[in-house]
This record gives sequence, structure tokens and C-alpha cells, in this order.
Amino acid sequence: MTFTAETTGEDFLKCMAVNTYGVFLCTKHQIKQMMKQDSIPAALEARSHGIRVNAVSPGFLYTQMVTQGLEELPGPVQDAWDAVIARQGRNATHDEIGDAVVLLSTPKMSLVNGHNLVCDKYARLRIQSIRYNITKALLTCV
Repeated sequence: MTFTAETTGEDFLKCMAVNTYGVFLCTKHQIKQMMKQDSIPAALEARSHGIRVNAVSPGFLYTQMVTQGLEELPGPVQDAWDAVIARQGRNATHDEIGDAVVLLSTPKMSLVNGHNLVCDKYARLRIQSIRYNITKALLTCV
């Protein structure tokens, strides 16, 4: 991991290949499979075929990428990691996120469709609260 100014184009493209292109390829092939099964991969249209389309948005997880960053740039990466964990409250575990995926896929959750389950221990809400308070303060000044 390097700072933006020090990152080569090749390293940036490798990162994008993992973080973006990989997700694209998975989605592309999932859609192809769903279409073979005579369904359209959108939550509202797929429900008539018994297909539910949901997402899980995990909070911050300690991954191999974080480990590598801490080894290569211990100061800046550790500071950034500490800040995101402070915002989230604690580090999420891979098992917790896996449990959320399993939960959404169970028959007991059959009414849940088109939902994004955010698993970040209120980090997103804290950010929204900060934005709200800043906006409110700015409007008060006007």
C-alpha cells in the first residue's frame, strides 16, 4: 500500500481488478445464470420466480489487505484503521457477516427482498448524524 502520489498505474489497476472488476465478473455470471433460469435479476421482477435479491454491506473487516498495509505503512495505515474502528465501535468478524448472509437466505426471511443489510454497528448512522448537525448549523448561520 502506498500513498496516491506514489502509487503506480499498474498497482492501481491491480487494486481495481480485485475491488471492482472482480465484483463485476461475479455479478455478470450470476445474472447469466438467473437469466438461463428464465428470470430477470431484479428484486421486483424476480420475486415471481421465487428469487430474492438482497445485499449485505459489511462494516470494516480486518482483511489481508489491512494486514499488508499495516506491514508496509504502519503509521498512516494504523491511524486510518484506528479511525474507522473508532467510528464503527469495534472490528467486525467474518463470521458475523457470513451469518448475515445466511440469515437473509433462509426461508424465514422470505418476505425480505430488495434489501441492503448494513452491518456496521451504526457507523453509517453516526456519519449521517454528523452531516445533519453540520447542515443544521450552516442553515442556522444563514
